[in-house]
Amino acid sequence: NGITALGLANAWTGISFSFILGVNFVSAVLFGQYFGSRNVEKCREINNLRYILTISFVLFFCIAAWSNPVAMIKVVSGNQSADNNPNYQDTLNQASLYLRVIAISWLIISFNFSTNLILREMKQLKSALFFTFLSLVINITFNLILIPKLGSVGSAIATVIARAVVFITVYVFIFFKNRDFIFIPWKAFVISKIIWVQFSKRITGALLTTGGTIATSVRIFIWPQGFPQGSIGVGEWKAAWGIGVITILGITNTIIQALTSSFSSIQANISIFVSRLLGQNKIDEATRNAKVLKGYLFLFAVILSALLAIYNISILHIDSFARGIEHGIQETLQPDVTKDQVVGEWAQKFAKAYPDATQLKNELINQQFLAANFFKHQVFYSGWVIIVFNPMWMWMLTSIRIIPAGGKSNISSAWEFAFGVMQTIWLVIVVFLITPNINISPEANFPISFLIFYLSDVVKFAVYEILYNKIDWAKNITKTA
Repeated sequence: NGITALGLANAWTGISFSFILGVNFVSAVLFGQYFGSRNVEKCREINNLRYILTISFVLFFCIAAWSNPVAMIKVVSGNQSADNNPNYQDTLNQASLYLRVIAISWLIISFNFSTNLILREMKQLKSALFFTFLSLVINITFNLILIPKLGSVGSAIATVIARAVVFITVYVFIFFKNRDFIFIPWKAFVISKIIWVQFSKRITGALLTTGGTIATSVRIFIWPQGFPQGSIGVGEWKAAWGIGVITILGITNTIIQALTSSFSSIQANISIFVSRLLGQNKIDEATRNAKVLKGYLFLFAVILSALLAIYNISILHIDSFARGIEHGIQETLQPDVTKDQVVGEWAQKFAKAYPDATQLKNELINQQFLAANFFKHQVFYSGWVIIVFNPMWMWMLTSIRIIPAGGKSNISSAWEFAFGVMQTIWLVIVVFLITPNINISPEANFPISFLIFYLSDVVKFAVYEILYNKIDWAKNITKTA
């Protein structure tokens, strides 16, 4: 239930992050060219603008999460009954509490993410990497300490602590090392007309990028409609397993996050190796660097996928990946009343089906084994889809993100938005029309649906490559400012 709760709540994390990404998408282009032309004052104003906008957008979602988290979770999960999903109420309670806490981290990351990108754009790559690593280490450490005691909310607290520490550390670092670019709250609105004009010209691109990212994040709202918690499994007791698409993606997302964490470096590398040269009017060199950068990042993605393939294979052989599933079955089918676990309708049905104590115990162990094995294979198969597609994602994202380096942000953003919407529609078709008619086997239904959906990225790849090669994107926008 904890894994599912995290998955439901983090759907809103993805939505809030969409606005952070959209604002930084445009800001990075402007910053890269002005930094290349050594205009520190304009760079500082661009940073002020990105901080104001990201914090303002995220604050809206934070207020919603603090005031009515249950309603937000139900938007993702839908209303479910105890008959179809005996774990639903516990999952809803955990997800709501987790959402209240994790919302605090959204405000912090609106600053941290923007600052980390600024460091990368200034070629402070080692520093940016250090802060990313610091956040990861602190997060893992506190997860190990807090999750056993507090459950899913412990994970949220660990995230808040990690991001708060990084916030303080990175602020102190910039104060002493790059004071020209320190964020001063009472000077946040010192932004010249020319920067407002430059950003306004590209606001459409920012909105389209945000919309496209939101359309991508909304997918997590659609998948559970076809595969709700308790619907994936075999046998008459599968609802007690508590396995749904969110449960599977809760583990698969560890692979996705490891792979896509490198995507944040795309814009920074473009800013350093392409935008900066365009700002210096070195058009030919910028064009050559763009081609080399695509190849380098593609190779990096291949290596990363190879490493994550080892992790994916290990899932089948590590029992702890399914320990939560086993505990959930125990609590649902044979709750321990000495630990204040409620004897629900499913436990009563199970006891009637197996009145003999030995038989009941053996069947419980059998259900735990079947569910754990089934769950690990679902994660394994869906993980391979992500691993195989990752290098292609890196290549096509680099292509589409290079185009705005010369000021063509509205064109690239429009296509990103269009594909975000079209793929969301495609997912609806997959979930509601194709999946119900697959019925190959309970084991294959979700992995095949997952693969069918992501095959749409092949079309996206082809279109992005055509755009990259046909658009005359290499321009110096500082000369027309």
